[in-house]
Amino acid sequence: MYVRSGRAPDAKCPDCQAELSGVTGASPNPARNQPYTGAPTVCAYCGALLVFDSHLIPRKPTPEMEARLREQYPLIARLSADVRSSLFYRRAGLKNPAKENV
Repeated sequence: MYVRSGRAPDAKCPDCQAELSGVTGASPNPARNQPYTGAPTVCAYCGALLVFDSHLIPRKPTPEMEARLREQYPLIARLSADVRSSLFYRRAGLKNPAKENV
């Protein structure tokens, strides 16, 4: 697995409005471990599933595209769900049962 982190064009998450200026890519293909047009990504602040546009700005996909991305990229879909779950438990002041055995 190849992993690379770097700067991205400054943008805001379309769901939570968090400032997004960094990216981390992971892929078994070294040419694909960085953002590219159409690549899925996840907001680290709210877990929104996003997709990079032609300017490498994360955008909210259409419902049809989101369903396709979740099917095509199950690890990205899982990461999105995990971030959203952690955020829910943190805001509610509850212990996340998924994290108890970690």
